[in-house]
Amino acid sequence: MTGRTTALATVAMAAILLAGCGGSLQRSLGLERPVPDEFAVVRRAPLTMPPSLTLPEPGSRPAPRQDVAVAAREALVGKTPEQPATLSPGERALVAAVRAEADPDIRRRLLEESSEFVDLDRNSFLFVLGFQKPMFEPKGEPLDPVAEAERLQREGRARRVVTIRSGSEPLPGGNGS
Repeated sequence: MTGRTTALATVAMAAILLAGCGGSLQRSLGLERPVPDEFAVVRRAPLTMPPSLTLPEPGSRPAPRQDVAVAAREALVGKTPEQPATLSPGERALVAAVRAEADPDIRRRLLEESSEFVDLDRNSFLFVLGFQKPMFEPKGEPLDPVAEAERLQREGRARRVVTIRSGSEPLPGGNGS
């Protein structure tokens, strides 16, 4: 009967340890279905009707897809235009009606200003790194304990260190001092 009790105790301890490893025991044992992460969903291009209903040749390469990382970078940073954008007649009329005075060189100016901040951040980081660097550098050579003990004995300053315990009981096997 003790073997069965030991086995039950072992299984109970394993269950407790597994429960502490993750969110739940079911998830730890793989019994819970994984739920898709709503933030990891990849957006794909919408389905469209092909221009012709002919099938591609067997063995031919599939149509190239845009890399997700490239699409995300373009969405965040913006795609650099290869040629200057031209305004349609309606856009020109709208801009003329608003009397907007836009700097045509604004992108270059913003790039220069932001690069100054990037350089400032890099220099600040290097300053902080250089400021804290001496704090972690070793201060001289480490002592050799054997050579230091010999030096102290030669100079006559070597003595035995005695530790006096106050208000404590002597250790077992000790001499009681």
